[in-house]
Amino acid sequence: MTFDSKEEVQYVLNMHHIKKGLYYRMGKLSPTLIVARCVNDECDWRYRATIIIRSQKWEVRKLSDEHSCSSPVISQDHVNLGSVYISKSILALVERDPSISIPIIIAHIKSAERYTISYRKAWMAKQKPIEDLHGNWEQSYHDLPKLLNAMTIFLNGFFVEKQTRPLYNQQGEMVHDYVQFHRVFWTFKPCIDGFKYCKPIIQVFLVQETINPRERRSTGNFTVRLYDKLCDCMKFQKLHMPCSHVVAPCKHLHHNYKSYINQVYTLEYVSNVYNELFGEWPNESYWPDCEEPQIIPNSKYIRNKKGRPKSS
Repeated sequence: MTFDSKEEVQYVLNMHHIKKGLYYRMGKLSPTLIVARCVNDECDWRYRATIIIRSQKWEVRKLSDEHSCSSPVISQDHVNLGSVYISKSILALVERDPSISIPIIIAHIKSAERYTISYRKAWMAKQKPIEDLHGNWEQSYHDLPKLLNAMTIFLNGFFVEKQTRPLYNQQGEMVHDYVQFHRVFWTFKPCIDGFKYCKPIIQVFLVQETINPRERRSTGNFTVRLYDKLCDCMKFQKLHMPCSHVVAPCKHLHHNYKSYINQVYTLEYVSNVYNELFGEWPNESYWPDCEEPQIIPNSKYIRNKKGRPKSS
C-alpha cells in the first residue's frame, strides 16, 4: 500500500480510527518514518510506514490486523480528529462560503463523523483551507505591489498613495529589496467623481440641558432668515434642511417648507453617485511584473496563529 505524501498517510490512518471509534498514538514521527501503536499497551496493533527514496512515495511496511482491544474511552471528541483532518472535510464548505461560521463547522463534523469538536479546534481547522484557497497574511502583503501596479495601469484615474519604512535585521543593518508596510490609501475615479454628490454635512452636536422636559429642547427666541437659509439654532445651516423654527414661519406664510430642503437629499441627486462605471481589468495572469521592493508586514500587528483570536 503506497501513498503520495506523508499527509495522505496520516489522513488515511486518522480516518480509519475515527470511523471505527478507535485510538492510536504516534511512536515515532520523522520526515521519512511514521510509527504508530494503539493507546492500549495490551493491544498488539502496530503500524509502520516509510518513504521510498527512488519513487518518493510512502509505503506501509507493517500493519497489524484490527485492534484486539475495544475503545478504551467514550468521548464526545476524538483525539485523532485533528485540525488537518477537519480542514480536508470542510474544504468544499469554506470554498463555497469563506465566511462560514464556526458553529456550522461544528455541526457539519458532528453530522459527518459523529463527534462534537471544540470551538478552538474548529477555528484552527478553518484557517488552513482559507490559506490554501486565498493565501496567507504574509502572501497578501507580498502581492500588494503587483496588485496596485496593475490597477494603476488598467484602471483609468486610479489613485494610490503607499507609504513604507526601511527594514532592518537584528544587527541593525538595512535589508535591501525589502521594505516594511506602513499604510496605503487608494481610490477609484468613479468614487472621486461621485464624491461631490454626497451630502456635505458635518454634524457637531452640543449637548444642552433642556428647560422644558416635554419638548426636549431649549426654549427661547430664534431668528430665521428664509432667504439666506439661516436660523439661530444652526440646524438649518448644518443639516441643509428646515428645522422646527423654519417650519413655523413657513406655515404662517403658507410656504412649502420642503422647498428649503437641499437637493442632496433628493433621489435624483444621490443617484448621480452611480453614474460613473468602474473600468474592467484583466485576469491576474495578464498583470505585468512589478519590480518594486517586496513588502513585509509589521510583525507587531500579525495575529497569533494559534488558537482563537483574542478580542481587543
